[in-house]
Amino acid sequence: MRRTNTILLLAITLLTTCFLSTNSLSTTMLYMDKYQLKEESDNIVIATVTGKNSFMADNGTMIYTTVTVRVSEVVTGSLSDTLITILNAGGTVGDLKMQVFGEANFDIGEKTLLFIKKTDFLSDTIRQDLYEIPGRAQGKFGIFEDENGNPFIYNTLEDGFELIEYDANGKFKHVEKSTEAVSLNDFLKDLK
Repeated sequence: MRRTNTILLLAITLLTTCFLSTNSLSTTMLYMDKYQLKEESDNIVIATVTGKNSFMADNGTMIYTTVTVRVSEVVTGSLSDTLITILNAGGTVGDLKMQVFGEANFDIGEKTLLFIKKTDFLSDTIRQDLYEIPGRAQGKFGIFEDENGNPFIYNTLEDGFELIEYDANGKFKHVEKSTEAVSLNDFLKDLK
C-alpha cells in the first residue's frame, strides 16, 4: 500500500511539474489583428534585415538587440529613411543570453513586412532613432515568393507565444495562431 501511494505521489508530482514548466515558458498577449496593428503603428514597411547587435542596458539589468533593416517599400506612413533600426528586448552579450518570449526574431537577409512606430527609448549606448513593433511578434510577417513570383506573407509567431482575445461575454478566449500563407497584395489591399 505504501509503495502504491509513493508511486502515485511521484506520478502526480511529475505531471504537475511538466504542466507547470510548459506553461511557464509561454507569453500570453492580447491578440491584435492587422487593423489594430496599423492603428498602433506610424508606418508599415517592407524591409530586409541587414544586421543585428545586442547590448547590455545602461543599468546592467536587461539585454536589448538592435536590428537594422533596409526599407524597400513604405506601404503606409511617411517614413523617409531607407535604413532603420528596430529595438527588441533580449539577445546575447558575451556568455549571457536573455530570451524574451513574444519578441519578434530576425534573421539576417530575411525579407519582412513590419508594422513599426518610433520609440522614446533612451540609452547612453545608442544615439539614433529607434523603432519598435506594436504587438511584438504579431507585427512582423515573413515574406516569400511562390513559383510564379507572387509575394506571400506568413505569421512568424513561434512556440511559447499564446494569443487571447475577449469573447462576447467579456471573458478571455484562446486565439489560434494562423500558419497559412496569405497573398501580400490581398493582405495590404485594405490597409493602404
